[in-house]
Amino acid sequence: MSTALIMPLFRAVDCAAIRILPFKETATVLTGDAQFNEGDLLPRPVLRTPEGSGADVMASAAFKNGRWALVMRRKLVTGNADDNALQEGQVYRVGFAVFDDNVSNRRHHVSFVKNIEPGS
Repeated sequence: MSTALIMPLFRAVDCAAIRILPFKETATVLTGDAQFNEGDLLPRPVLRTPEGSGADVMASAAFKNGRWALVMRRKLVTGNADDNALQEGQVYRVGFAVFDDNVSNRRHHVSFVKNIEPGS
């Protein structure tokens, strides 16, 4: 019998009302003899709460009118050795990649180079 760490099962209608992410802290162990009811969400990978440098970036997203809008933010100087300190008025070249791991062919999209200028 195999086991997997998953989030607790919630009915889809419940998930639409409140946003639930599958973090380790809210996960339960699922065994091979688990029973599912119609409308239950299937198990999915568990996310880890970011630590260290990975916790510096805060993000929020919204889907509206068929498009996603994403806002990411972090301190200009995080104090972590593996982060670049950013300065107001300086221009930084960045690129973004979006992955959809819910498909069999690992579909992804990559942006052109973008310029960001903190404080502008």
